[in-house]
Amino acid sequence: MRRALPVTVIVFLSVVFCLALTGPAVVVPARADSPPSLIAHRWQLSELNGQTIQTAQKPWIRLDDNGRVKGMAVCNSFSGRYQQLGETLRFGPLVSTRQTCPAAEPSENTFFEALARCAVFRIRDRTLMLSDGVHLLAVFSLPTDPVATPPAGD
Repeated sequence: MRRALPVTVIVFLSVVFCLALTGPAVVVPARADSPPSLIAHRWQLSELNGQTIQTAQKPWIRLDDNGRVKGMAVCNSFSGRYQQLGETLRFGPLVSTRQTCPAAEPSENTFFEALARCAVFRIRDRTLMLSDGVHLLAVFSLPTDPVATPPAGD
């Protein structure tokens, strides 16, 4: 029994020594060039059904970490729920204000149809792409100008 004590002490000191050599755990920050998160950004619509959006006031969406989405279509605001699991993304149900919109492209119906058909998303660089699994439905971008992105409260 007496010999076990020095062996135990030697093992303990060896473990402490090894831990001291490895140092504290190092947290590796996200790379500066890694894509942004889906959540908490104001994504501005840049393309819908293959057509580039030319309007000054671009429709936008913002998803929070509680499964809520809100945004601005062509001339009506909207909100509702979304579900995201891995690369799958589903919107709905959504509710919107019902203002009469002037003839504008894209039409709000086309915008809401794209959100309703969304099944898959992908983020590359500062671009969010929504598809139905086969066809690209909508492309959103993050503005490079921080002034163009209002705070999370909108």
